[in-house]
Amino acid sequence: MNSRTADPFTRPSFGLLDLLSVCVILFAAVFLSWLASQRPLAGYGTETDFIGSMVSEAKRLLAGMPLESEFHPPGFIFTLAAVKSWVGDWFAAGKALSVVSAVATLVLAHLFFRIVAGTWAAFGAVLGLVSSATFLRFAVQATSDLFFLALYFLTYFLVAFAATRRSVSAWFLAGLCAVFTMMTRTNGVTLLVLLAIPLLMPGPGRWRAVSGYLAGTVAAAAGFLLYAGLTGSNLMPGGTYYNIALTYFTAERVSWEGMIEAQARFSSLYDVLTYDPAALAKGYARDLANIALRKIPFIAGPALALFFLPGLVFAGAERRQSLLLLFLAATLAQVLLVNLKAYEPRYHLYFVPWVGAGAMILLSVFAAHRDWSQLYRSAVLGLSCAVIAVGVLLAVRDARTFASWGGNPEMARVLAEVGGLLGPGDLIMSRKTHLAFYTGAESVYLPIVTTEPELRAAVKTAAVTWPADRVYLFIGEVERSTRPETAALIDSGLSWLDPVAKDPRAEGWTLYRYAPGDASRSGSK
Repeated sequence: MNSRTADPFTRPSFGLLDLLSVCVILFAAVFLSWLASQRPLAGYGTETDFIGSMVSEAKRLLAGMPLESEFHPPGFIFTLAAVKSWVGDWFAAGKALSVVSAVATLVLAHLFFRIVAGTWAAFGAVLGLVSSATFLRFAVQATSDLFFLALYFLTYFLVAFAATRRSVSAWFLAGLCAVFTMMTRTNGVTLLVLLAIPLLMPGPGRWRAVSGYLAGTVAAAAGFLLYAGLTGSNLMPGGTYYNIALTYFTAERVSWEGMIEAQARFSSLYDVLTYDPAALAKGYARDLANIALRKIPFIAGPALALFFLPGLVFAGAERRQSLLLLFLAATLAQVLLVNLKAYEPRYHLYFVPWVGAGAMILLSVFAAHRDWSQLYRSAVLGLSCAVIAVGVLLAVRDARTFASWGGNPEMARVLAEVGGLLGPGDLIMSRKTHLAFYTGAESVYLPIVTTEPELRAAVKTAAVTWPADRVYLFIGEVERSTRPETAALIDSGLSWLDPVAKDPRAEGWTLYRYAPGDASRSGSK
């Protein structure tokens, strides 16, 4: 190392930067808990997956039925079912899991980077996360994103701890955690890269470390396989290749409409990969360049994104930072794998702590450069801290604004009007499942239809497939934006659809009752 700079990789006893990290984490715990309480209803975005499929899977688990695991392994489902049994409400359980996972991620990212890169990097990892509006937003939503992220960094921390302490039991726990992470989301498979760390360890303890890690993975895998065998559950999703098809061979790329198109066109991973390999490779390369240069670094905010790369390069140049480089290689493997799916910031939150860590390593080098005067170093440090603080405040403001919507303003108005009208035994056809979820009714997907005969046939089929006391059609903001022709058809005054409730605002929501031959045209129970 250059003698003119202090060592930013030292790991002293608990100091000022550690105290600052603790203060930030405590603030985040209180702030996120409060924000989550301001969101009584699930939103129409990613929380649709939570109430539409994850809750259904968890209900199957609690009822002793086999799991289907169509798109994700069941690690999150097991945990959600356990938490719901404790708190008593599905949405509250989902939010609680996200808040706890967010705080755990802050703690684990700090501990991990403190081991592999020192206290400056550890503090930077915490700052990177709280500077990310995406991280703060998803910390108060009922999704599996933060749960996966916490498990991901728990595995990183356990491997780093095991490698530095030469602890076989820690290697065993790391193996257990790696498998559970993979059984939460399949992209956790990149954690297998970490097996290179015990393999490259010098000294006679190498094979004990490898054995401990493998024993943990085998034990965890055996537990999941035993459960699958006893219950007849499918634990590995068979539809993940649809995401590749959705990303590269549909116009929508991220919507459920695009997923329907992909499911109609492809029946296997082989079909997807051989459909147009040149177009797939070109699209993959274009997306990779785009997210690497313009997307991923800025999830943590521009204040840190502009300076993280020189800091990581500086860290990598230190020969004794081989452990850091191995973890960085595993993280880059995650970038390559997740790039198979269309970019969404939440899928790349694993990279945010690296951005903060790299930026703070660079800042530590500047602040300790002995060729600079104390005044100049103080000015650099003070200005940098001010810019980072502004980034944190902007992210906090964004999260506060997001939570102020209450989760779902439209659904709040709908439930105030028709919450007492609907209930178990009713069937609701809509694009989103929220109204059925909150009223206890059954939900059926509203198809894309453009003619009255098509619509009536779809409603009749749903009524036969899902016998119900009453069948309703709900047209709201999502239906009008994703099904404009279908919504216009339903709103056109069809004789067999009774409008039983309507938003007084223009172009607001409307609830219709399917009433063939009903002379009274009444929507009341």
